[in-house]
Amino acid sequence: MSQVFKVLGSVFAAVLLLKSGHSLARGTAGDVYIKQDTQWQALKLVSIDSDVPAEPTYHAVMYTPSESKPTLQDIKNLTIELRHAPLSQAVLSEGWRRLGNQEVTELERAGYVDYLKHNDFNKYADVTGQKVDELIASANAKYREAYALSEQKQFSQALDLYHEALDIFPMFIEAVDNIAFILMDHGQFQDAINAFDHSLAISPGATALYYKAQCYAEIREYQTAMDLFQQGMTQFPEKKAAFEEMVNKLHQVLESNRGTAQ
Repeated sequence: MSQVFKVLGSVFAAVLLLKSGHSLARGTAGDVYIKQDTQWQALKLVSIDSDVPAEPTYHAVMYTPSESKPTLQDIKNLTIELRHAPLSQAVLSEGWRRLGNQEVTELERAGYVDYLKHNDFNKYADVTGQKVDELIASANAKYREAYALSEQKQFSQALDLYHEALDIFPMFIEAVDNIAFILMDHGQFQDAINAFDHSLAISPGATALYYKAQCYAEIREYQTAMDLFQQGMTQFPEKKAAFEEMVNKLHQVLESNRGTAQ
């Protein structure tokens, strides 16, 4: 078992927002905690979310475990092993001891900022001193330029710009879909499937599911494609006819393959 999973196992022994009978630790950003297991573990709180005052969520970085007990000075020289770990008060009450407080560096904060970027874009903008409208406008500009390049069949440049748009605004589902379509059109079906999965993770949609199924059909994984088209019939009843048409076609393909095998 790798060290990172040992760390995760001990840190998440209590789940997020877990309630317990222990007295709960109180912390502030910059607090360093240590704990001895088979090795000494150390973490630093980089931010605290108090949306639910009675049950705040602590966002921490975790450092590479060490054989010797770390001092506050040692923390500055430890390697970050886990860039972002959301913790509850209860977790900090189970064996972790506060060592002291020190300034949170930009490197230590980076994992938390990246987490916000992909999970709470409004807060990400606020924390980084940016404006949501300006970020989205910048992403849209990249998207429009990428779309124009795609129309001109400059697909490599278009992909680069779509990815730049996503780097600004990770939830830009139209950019994800267009990346998937370009990959699909160029026969990169597994990469396209991964992109459609990304799209579906942002927001389940009939288009992404339909073309993900098409990709499986293209690589002759007909049963997987069939299952996805059937899922679409149920999940998106307004598009049932389109999904059902493909189900019927795949039934014919499968029956033909069975006949050939005999």
